[in-house]
Amino acid sequence: MGRQWIPIVFAATCVFAVASAAYGQGQGRIIGAVLDDDDDAPIPGALVRVENPAAARAFDATAGEDGRFTVFGLTSGTWTVHASAEGYTPTSATAPVMQSVGQVVTVRLKRIPSRLERAIGAEALAGRDPAALERDLDAADRAFNEQRWDEALAGYTAILDEIPAFSDLLVQVGNTYRAQGDYEAALAAYDRLLAVEPNHEGARAEVARTRLAMGDLDAAAELESAAAGLGASREDLFNLGEVAFASGDLDRAAELYRRSSAVDPRWGKPLLKLGMVSLNRGDIEGAKEYFRLVVTGDADSPEASQATSMLAALP
Repeated sequence: MGRQWIPIVFAATCVFAVASAAYGQGQGRIIGAVLDDDDDAPIPGALVRVENPAAARAFDATAGEDGRFTVFGLTSGTWTVHASAEGYTPTSATAPVMQSVGQVVTVRLKRIPSRLERAIGAEALAGRDPAALERDLDAADRAFNEQRWDEALAGYTAILDEIPAFSDLLVQVGNTYRAQGDYEAALAAYDRLLAVEPNHEGARAEVARTRLAMGDLDAAAELESAAAGLGASREDLFNLGEVAFASGDLDRAAELYRRSSAVDPRWGKPLLKLGMVSLNRGDIEGAKEYFRLVVTGDADSPEASQATSMLAALP
């Protein structure tokens, strides 16, 4: 008779332990929704994290097609609901949780303006498909970066034809023409933009770069002024160094080549020219050091071949 008490007591202990664990975890819940701040449209797939510094763990959920989510097992206290979704700025809200009732929370996310919206405003895109235009722009940019100039030019031109207000894109049109060696067409594109925005620093800098590429050394001062306002690129600094080197100003050339190299320490062009400056100054060991940097840092470049030849010729 006494043996029968053992399993009964054990079972009662297990039930009490499970109940205690469940009670310790909490019975509170949050019933929420993640909505677009502009029109209250649901945001399916939004990621939700619910946190409380006093709790042992955080809880994660994903919003359904209706933007809704539910989180169970919360202890009493103030919980923070973090919500995020692609294309939106992450937002948080607080929710006081009690064990007796579910807490309803709505989190509204602000949409991040697209590149086109930032450039020309949402009004200029009215009646158009911004997502499709964004894809077209990305495709044109990829073509440009992969040096498929005709494809890039066709893409940029098509977007400009559809959205003439996107005048900033004329910089990329001009850059594409310049990459093809059509300097006059490049200048014409920049001039179209400057006719609309006479103080456009980017267009002014590109005009100076193009004129310098055409051999107009007087453009160097204008480029230096324009680039200073934008943050000069490695190419800007190198080209200005070339002008100084050609005029015999070795100190100025060396300064500009060093600044160019600081932007991209592995780029061989300024390092090679720093070696040439050292040779002109009679510093053979200094020249050899720069040539070695070209060979090790930019091994597959034409400059590496030149540096190797120079090293072989030097004592």
